[in-house]
Amino acid sequence: MITKASKRIVKPSLRLLARYQMDATNIRMAGGFPNPETFPLAELKFKLKDGTVLQVEPTTLAAGLQYGLSEGMKELTDWLLEFQRKVHDPPTLRPNHPGQTKVILTHGATEAMALVFTTLLDEGAWALSEAVTYPSATDMLSLVGAHFHGIKIDEDGMVVEDLVRVLDSWDTLHPGVEKPRLMYVMTSCENPTGVLWSMERKRGVYEVGEEV
Repeated sequence: MITKASKRIVKPSLRLLARYQMDATNIRMAGGFPNPETFPLAELKFKLKDGTVLQVEPTTLAAGLQYGLSEGMKELTDWLLEFQRKVHDPPTLRPNHPGQTKVILTHGATEAMALVFTTLLDEGAWALSEAVTYPSATDMLSLVGAHFHGIKIDEDGMVVEDLVRVLDSWDTLHPGVEKPRLMYVMTSCENPTGVLWSMERKRGVYEVGEEV
């Protein structure tokens, strides 16, 4: 379920038009696309510490400097999806899964949090997090007028029993407020505590989420 504000978002006409004008060799007058000939960079080369040299070809560079799709360059998002499939093999990237994973590129975790919070949390809503959590997450939550209810953590991660307690007593803790539809956690090197969740805790929290 998404927020009232998110439901008002419509697909921008200029971005839809961009899908049909992604050939970097064309000069596109509609939408204010700049002429690629005016771009100052011709090519890029990166040398890694192991001696490997990576080169960005002119056509790829021109496409990267040009206006494009909101979710990012298709070549890059396709590569990231294939990387996820090879390394993590999530069920949502397996053939015929009804909820296929998609990738949207952001300028970092803070922008990603802002987009997710704005999409899922109305003003006055509550979300769950670890009792001690990343300051930027609380900043982004405040931006949409929502709140975190902290769940206890120990050296193995979020305490499942406390999570169950909070959810079971939600109507008493927050009368008249719907149960959280979002939980923000960091399971690896939690910031600022540095806690690394055990597999048992991950499974425990996941199982609680399936029951809610």
